[in-house]
Amino acid sequence: MPQTFDSLYNTFSLPAAKNGRPSEIAVVIPFTDPTILGRFVFHCHVVKPEDKGMMQTIEVVRHQ
Repeated sequence: MPQTFDSLYNTFSLPAAKNGRPSEIAVVIPFTDPTILGRFVFHCHVVKPEDKGMMQTIEVVRHQ
């Protein structure tokens, strides 16, 4: 059963791969505040994975 959180977090720790399967996480980001617009970065804090693509951007725009 997935673990759920009822508060805000800006970092997550994932366990190492188990039985040859990598860890995974689903993050829901409710961009509902109309003043939060622009480009944001999410990334891994471990340099090697970050350099291999674990760093992405999200652009939040006003929906009309």
